[in-house]
Amino acid sequence: MATIHLNRFCFGAFLLILFTAQPALLVHSKHLHPAKWPSFKNLEGSQKGLTAKGIQDVKNYLRTYEYLEDNNIVNCDNDHFDDSLEIALKKFQVFYKLDVTGKLDSGTIKQMNTPRCGISDKDLTTVGNVLRYSFFPGLPRWPLATKSHLLYSLDVITNAPAVSLEIMRYVSTEAFNQWASVTSFTFEETAGDIGGDLYLGFMPFDGPHKLIAYSYSPPNGTLHFDVADKFSADEPPAKTDFDFIGVALHEIGHLLGLQHSTEESAIMYAYITPGVNKHSLSQDDIDGIHTLYSLPPP
Repeated sequence: MATIHLNRFCFGAFLLILFTAQPALLVHSKHLHPAKWPSFKNLEGSQKGLTAKGIQDVKNYLRTYEYLEDNNIVNCDNDHFDDSLEIALKKFQVFYKLDVTGKLDSGTIKQMNTPRCGISDKDLTTVGNVLRYSFFPGLPRWPLATKSHLLYSLDVITNAPAVSLEIMRYVSTEAFNQWASVTSFTFEETAGDIGGDLYLGFMPFDGPHKLIAYSYSPPNGTLHFDVADKFSADEPPAKTDFDFIGVALHEIGHLLGLQHSTEESAIMYAYITPGVNKHSLSQDDIDGIHTLYSLPPP
């Protein structure tokens, strides 16, 4: 299959689209376009008590993905490594199975520099004491009794010739078929977005290799890929390209109600490495979706 390379839009156009064409996106807008994070490599070894240029960026990164609580926003406006940052780092390290040091060690910095999904890791709902797959707060999901057949629409950017509706259709079909094979859902493409349940399209976020896609929990069926990133259906993709089917699988998982998993092998793991194929549901993903739709109403 061909590789998609989407040209970047200006940020002003993004804001115009956000506030006029997509008002529903305002609900989670603070997670859609985080700052263009630096690499943080110059801060390796930093720990509580240190004041150094760039610590504020670390705070803002952890606040964006909701490890640093909003009530600590005032503490984000400085470069001091304080108690709240140490606590936030430890939470992040626990979730991603890193050494829990509370410091900016090499493993933590490497994780933070890996491209990821734009959904935050806040308020994950788990079952039992096993933190693997998880769900959104309140367990939002589609009512299978009345809404097991979901209609979806596809959108490509007409002024970016490299974007092919054919490739979009191939990728979405492959991803939806995988979820259909392990659930009671069926999926059908519909022309346009009128009457559809799910929408897949593109939008500019924060530049290449940072936040690569964003979607919502039910019943908001919106999924956007970042126009600045390169997505490929090749096997394997080029070193700078993301596995398009894998990213679509992940974001559709959110549309069905799954949140992030701590299992690196799972499709619902938040981070993805370019140049690597990862487009098959793991047992953790299957267990998660089965558990979600077997739980009693909240």
